[in-house]
Amino acid sequence: MLLRWSLLGSLWLFGLLLLAVQPIGIAPYSEGVSEISLLEAGFCLLMLLLLWRHIRYCRHFKTGFWHGLNRMLISQGAMFAFTLLVIGLLTSALVHTDYIQPFLLSLRQYSPVSECLYDASILLALYLAAPTAGTKLRPHNVESTVGGSAAPADSDVRGATEEASR
Repeated sequence: MLLRWSLLGSLWLFGLLLLAVQPIGIAPYSEGVSEISLLEAGFCLLMLLLLWRHIRYCRHFKTGFWHGLNRMLISQGAMFAFTLLVIGLLTSALVHTDYIQPFLLSLRQYSPVSECLYDASILLALYLAAPTAGTKLRPHNVESTVGGSAAPADSDVRGATEEASR
């Protein structure tokens, strides 16, 4: 129980850290809109759209604010931890080869490809964080209204067809 709590807490803090540092990465010199590239502007637009989608899904499935925020931060933290794991595995695999120096140099330098991958991972985590319909939300024996008339539930239809076949 304590291990699970510490894991979820760590993912939550990773997600909070990632989202708190993101505006600093977009505007590091605090010069306003003039320093934002087209790629960063597109990222901000897509992030706003995905945040809107996340909020709409939370309202639709009646998730609540704190549970929706929890899902989003844990998803961001899991993507951040996955990224750290991949970088660590690549570093440990390349440590005994001649490719370690170029790899470490590429991690320190600015690259549009690495920025695209970084932004795409944040957007993917935000997309996957939206709540979906679980098995608890689906009623089993509820009549649905189709075209203004009440239609019988599936179990009622199956029972009626079984009785008619006898």
